[in-house]
Amino acid sequence: MINQLSEPDFGYNFLPGTANRFPGHPQLDIILREVPTERHFDPEQVHFEAAQSGRPEALTITHPWTGPRQHRICAGRIYIDDRKHKRVEAFSFGGTLEITTKHDLTICRLSSTTPILDMMELDSLSTTIATEAEVLLAERRADWDPKHPHTFEQHLATAVPLELYACILAALHEKFAPHLEHFDQVYHQLVAFAAGEMAYLQQTGQWPAVVPPLTEIL
Repeated sequence: MINQLSEPDFGYNFLPGTANRFPGHPQLDIILREVPTERHFDPEQVHFEAAQSGRPEALTITHPWTGPRQHRICAGRIYIDDRKHKRVEAFSFGGTLEITTKHDLTICRLSSTTPILDMMELDSLSTTIATEAEVLLAERRADWDPKHPHTFEQHLATAVPLELYACILAALHEKFAPHLEHFDQVYHQLVAFAAGEMAYLQQTGQWPAVVPPLTEIL
């Protein structure tokens, strides 16, 4: 990873977060180039789920980009594919995507009030948080009446990222904290992270006034 977008030979940058919010990142920059550097990772396509017409829809960014420059990104995975069929994955609880094209570059900048999680290491804390958040989202999707298949998607597309994040933090803490003796070390870290994040958001005045069960959000 790099710490500065200005470095010319790398294709993505997770902006460093604050120590007390590790392992999340407030911003992810992805650089699509007309000519690959062949030195590191050269993204060719980026795949998001963006809110379109009240529902999440697949959004694939390539260079040069001529479409809309700003998008509301829904909670879910982000896939960055390079020219050699390698893939980098991340997870977002929702945010704003801004796209800039200049000369031989297209820059995708995702920013969020909630941590963006890199999923580059299978057993890392960030990947575990993202995977368990996906489990919660999948459970909510499955609970909806099959007669109304798009209702979950509509709720997901309109969810406020910070409110959704707060609900997921609370749900993860409730799910794992009472049973840590049955889980390995990374889940101990997950519970500590969830507790620390909830405390941090409360102390900084960002915690929503009401945090309903996830079933009331999605």
